[in-house]
Amino acid sequence: MSLSGLFGKDNFSITEFSLPSEVSTVFIEDWNGNGRKDILVLTDSLWYIYFQSHDGWKPENADLVFPPPQAAIVYDFGNVDDKSDNELVYFSTAGVFKVKIGSPNSEPILLFKTKTLFDQFHDSLSKKEDGFSGKRFTFLMEFKKGKTDIVVPTLEGFEIWERNETFQFSHKLGGVGSREIKSLNAVGISGVYTINNYRLIDVNKDGEKEFMFNNDDHFSIYLKNPSTQSPEKLDIPFPETLLKKSKKEKPATISKLEDINNDGVVDIIATKIATQSLFSFRTHIQTYFGAMDTSQFPPILTYFDSPGHVAVVEGISPEGFHPDFNLDGKPEMVVSYVELSLMQIIKVLVTKTVNFNLDVYSIDKSGLYGKTPEKQIAFSMFFSLASSEGSTTGSTMLNMNADFNGDDINDLIVMSDDDELTIILGDEKDYFDYDHSIEFESDILKKHFRTKFEDLNSDKKTDLIMIFPEERQIMLLESDIE
Repeated sequence: MSLSGLFGKDNFSITEFSLPSEVSTVFIEDWNGNGRKDILVLTDSLWYIYFQSHDGWKPENADLVFPPPQAAIVYDFGNVDDKSDNELVYFSTAGVFKVKIGSPNSEPILLFKTKTLFDQFHDSLSKKEDGFSGKRFTFLMEFKKGKTDIVVPTLEGFEIWERNETFQFSHKLGGVGSREIKSLNAVGISGVYTINNYRLIDVNKDGEKEFMFNNDDHFSIYLKNPSTQSPEKLDIPFPETLLKKSKKEKPATISKLEDINNDGVVDIIATKIATQSLFSFRTHIQTYFGAMDTSQFPPILTYFDSPGHVAVVEGISPEGFHPDFNLDGKPEMVVSYVELSLMQIIKVLVTKTVNFNLDVYSIDKSGLYGKTPEKQIAFSMFFSLASSEGSTTGSTMLNMNADFNGDDINDLIVMSDDDELTIILGDEKDYFDYDHSIEFESDILKKHFRTKFEDLNSDKKTDLIMIFPEERQIMLLESDIE
């Protein structure tokens, strides 16, 4: 399988990697500390590292090949020492270990011992007869910029192990979020446990991030008491309109928590779907802008009861984006949606394409998004629920988080047909530059594949990584787009 017949390939430098077994996943990090992004490929039996040198890639043979740590229950990647490379950190029943996987013959080093949430399930999680059974779980976090701590889930809550100046880890806080750990069968990490949606944010602008959890009708935030240095729980109720529902409406779901308007305060994006009829849906995308309540000290996060903006679309909205097209520090809101109708469903079944829409809203003088979209865009996108030759396509794609030409403006990449990808460059004035869209075609796009987007060579341009698990291949498309 090759991209040699790819139409439009002149816009990319292409490197192909062939593996001896099926690819599970790929991680892109600096594994040897030379400042360049390298590739770690995980398979069931072995892990492979391909280093990127100043001459580029040497895909013929991996630079390092080694078995995964069989003792690992869950693992994460990050920098937990004074070196510039990234390490593998994992939980096991014997403790928390790090491994410098970018160094040959590196042995696990014990960081500290503690009981984790996953210890009691080690036997059930390791029933896999062949290969590696560990699961990725994000537990390396930066409460302060440039300083990685280790967050350990336990049955009683979260422990935070803080790295000191000598790069030793000591127990900092315990009991954080005990009510936020819920047991759900066959859901979440390793099919045993899921932890309520949690994140780190600086809710009081003191330069240090706090735990923030989603609960059924409120956020739980754990603020450190300056006197005792212990966490104290603060509940912030959801806005009233977020909780309201009627017989025709499904409950609103929070789809995004981030600082949308760049004021340093986390905002809420919520989606509510109202059923009009059997094939008719209306989606409300609600934006609740966060604010700081300065009537108390320290100031604390708060929300108005009504959303600052509501975008209404006829159909289903799978995802929204917030690119800053004109680079003024006020991101636009792009709402993606597809209208559902009997004719649309028939079209999908027959042609495997769907009519897709983008509504673009900009922030007005009041600091809020306008009531009506500033621009509406419609295009055809490939979409398939069926299998092709025994493999479900992984190519149904719509992404706006890439910058392929390095101008700091987000670009749109979409699967426009079953064998065609289209890149539409972002534009400062018109939002999307259709006159300079880039299409590339190949029969290999009909195969099942996954994608990652990274700047592999530090040229400010997003590169496309295509992973073909069954074909045991990885393809790097490094952007040469101007």
